Amino acid sequence: MMKPFLLGVALFSTCWICPVAQAENPEHVERLVKSRSCPRCNLQGADLSAVNLRNANLAGANLAGANLNLADLTDANLSNAILTGASLAWTNFTDANLEGADLSQSQFEGGERLGRALSFEKATLPDGTIAFP
Repeated sequence: MMKPFLLGVALFSTCWICPVAQAENPEHVERLVKSRSCPRCNLQGADLSAVNLRNANLAGANLAGANLNLADLTDANLSNAILTGASLAWTNFTDANLEGADLSQSQFEGGERLGRALSFEKATLPDGTIAFP
């Protein structure tokens, strides 16, 4: 009777201590860097720090937990992109489309860079509020 319980505890603690994390799709990262177009791509957790992504099409892309520190997203299409928990220190959003994007729990530093976006209507902001619902 005690063995099944201990087995269950052992399995649960192993899963809790060492969770399986989804990582970016390397082919999607390569496609984005080469073509600056990767709509609906899996870029979760990708290191895109200081990458020039001007005019990139990332509509609907999963960028949760990605490192976009110092990235240039000027004129990028990030509509409906998932940026939950992304690191966005000094990221340039000038004229970017963030309409419907999920920025909840993302970390911003470097002034009012989000305010330079062309649109962030219905975007979920880092504090969880919806912009211009």
